[in-house]
Amino acid sequence: MNDPLKVMFVLRPVAGGIKKHLFSLLQNLSQNKIQPMIVCSPEMPEQDYLGTLGAAIYHLPICPEINPIRDWQSARMLRRIIRQTEVDIVHAHSFKAGYISILADTLPFRRRNYALVCTFHNQLHRYDNVLKNFVTAAAASSIGKKADHVVVISRALLNEAVQMMRLPAEKVTCVYNGINPSEFAVLPPPSQFRQEQGIPEDALLIGTVARLIPQKGIQYLIEAAAILRDRFPKVRYVITGDGPMRQLLEQQVQATGLAEIITFTGFRPKIDDFLAALDLFVLPTLEEGLSIAIMEAMAAAKPVVASDVGGVPELISAENGALVRPGDAESLAEGIASLLSIDEAKRAAVGACGRRLIVERFTVGQMAQEHLRLYEDLNFRRRRGRGANAAPAPSKE
Repeated sequence: MNDPLKVMFVLRPVAGGIKKHLFSLLQNLSQNKIQPMIVCSPEMPEQDYLGTLGAAIYHLPICPEINPIRDWQSARMLRRIIRQTEVDIVHAHSFKAGYISILADTLPFRRRNYALVCTFHNQLHRYDNVLKNFVTAAAASSIGKKADHVVVISRALLNEAVQMMRLPAEKVTCVYNGINPSEFAVLPPPSQFRQEQGIPEDALLIGTVARLIPQKGIQYLIEAAAILRDRFPKVRYVITGDGPMRQLLEQQVQATGLAEIITFTGFRPKIDDFLAALDLFVLPTLEEGLSIAIMEAMAAAKPVVASDVGGVPELISAENGALVRPGDAESLAEGIASLLSIDEAKRAAVGACGRRLIVERFTVGQMAQEHLRLYEDLNFRRRRGRGANAAPAPSKE
């Protein structure tokens, strides 16, 4: 029997979808085939939980922004950890983790004897500054070219990697995010969350889950609520999540006179009761890789209205929801109205269609198998001396 592959996951401080992605991956990778190691910030709160998954933890401070001095210090520390552990695969998650991993690889006096994988979870951020956009694309391209292989989480990101970053198509693999649909097959009674939040039983409830940052576009949901207020007087809205924009968004709600119909819950570690109470899930995001929040809403059989950006159209169609123009409150209001205007039975059928798609194509088991096949393929090529950046086995998708 072969020894388990030593796979080191390198993370910068992350929240939301990337963290969920990694935890789900670790839960579902066979420990008989993978010996996981986590390189993360000392402040990461879930370290005890990761230990229960059999992962060894190594601490590495990573500055969120580009900082030449601190980044080189982090790279040297990472290099030492890699040397001590004799890993087979280093898998960096996020742009910054990939950047530090590449720096560690370029330090002199040691030839790399492991395969380096980078996962890009999000679209390249678009700035108003043309020079910033160029530098961002160039940096991402450099990371992708120096890594042995690049994983992206949607076909939209694959196209971006090939066309904008100029990466060879054979060096990029799309592995969809996955969730466990069984976690959302049986939900708490809808009344549980509604009673907790003081929401009437006969209200139509629209909700979103997001980190409250500009890219998630929650400000447009508030604008859409103002547009729809008179047309749908029984509609209530719940915004679940936290972040640096929360105070501004709450001020926007007060300024538009919507405080009686929009509720902020803050961060909730579990959202099954929240999803159970919803009639409609909305994510007005401005940029997206492949939203786990949308997947979870679909697994809970909720119709979804979401922005037509990134990998979202790979999840949402007219059969299971509505796509709307990003950054456009009028378009968002129209999408919401299109699903509020149909009867409850038709909305349930739309939601059921979404759940079927998740069960068939977006499970965490499929995601874990795709990663395991990639790791084994890269390790085989590394040991054979063929170069780890050769094309992996094709996906069975």
